[in-house]
Amino acid sequence: MVYIEIQMEHPFIPSEIDPGDFMDIEALLSSFNLSPLIHGPLHDSNLSSLREGSRRASVETVLECVDFARAIGAPHVVIHAGTCPSEQTHSMLGHARASFKMGLSSIAAYANDRGIRIGIENGPAGKNRGTVVLPQEHLELVEDFRDLGVGAVLDVGHAHTAGLDPVNYAVTLDRNLIEVHVHDNMGDSDDHLGLGEGTVPLKPFLKSVNGLGFAGPTVLELHTREHLTDGVAFLRAAEQPLARSSLVVP
Repeated sequence: MVYIEIQMEHPFIPSEIDPGDFMDIEALLSSFNLSPLIHGPLHDSNLSSLREGSRRASVETVLECVDFARAIGAPHVVIHAGTCPSEQTHSMLGHARASFKMGLSSIAAYANDRGIRIGIENGPAGKNRGTVVLPQEHLELVEDFRDLGVGAVLDVGHAHTAGLDPVNYAVTLDRNLIEVHVHDNMGDSDDHLGLGEGTVPLKPFLKSVNGLGFAGPTVLELHTREHLTDGVAFLRAAEQPLARSSLVVP
């Protein structure tokens, strides 16, 4: 099965897609025999916002993504948990996490009622502290909402920017994994380099994920067609069953 993950940014903002455009998207998916996946918004969205108005608006946007996923036949919606401002991390990170959990509760229930799963993705290291960066905090959130179908999405490049061992991260999440994102970097920024162009230990990671029995989509989040082609070859050369069955374009 070949997947394509659609990021819910312009021109794919659900509320701005008219019926004709929706039909065109469905026709393209059908003509290339692609199975859709949905990635929630990154820009102007923060599910952990300390501003209640911004948090609520972010939740509403994800609910629109759930409706779009159901309409287009996608099995789940990937979301980023959001961030806490760096200058407030020491005192307000707990509040930011509580804000995310409040929103996740309504999002997961809404999605579960419609047969859609929610996948929480780990964030990269950056100026602001991501609500979900470390494997244990990732696992705890997923376990808290497992009954509503919430799973984990592991981005190996993001884990590398945080100085984490992606093999250990995968083992920590274990059977909670529903999707994997693969790209490369040098460990200091989220560059989305071609596979093998950075220092992410991709082959050990792929081997460990395969050993966990993971059978979900593997998403190649790359910038160019050449990197995508090379990335597909890299995964095939790794001789991992998950790579052969889940080749994906961003």
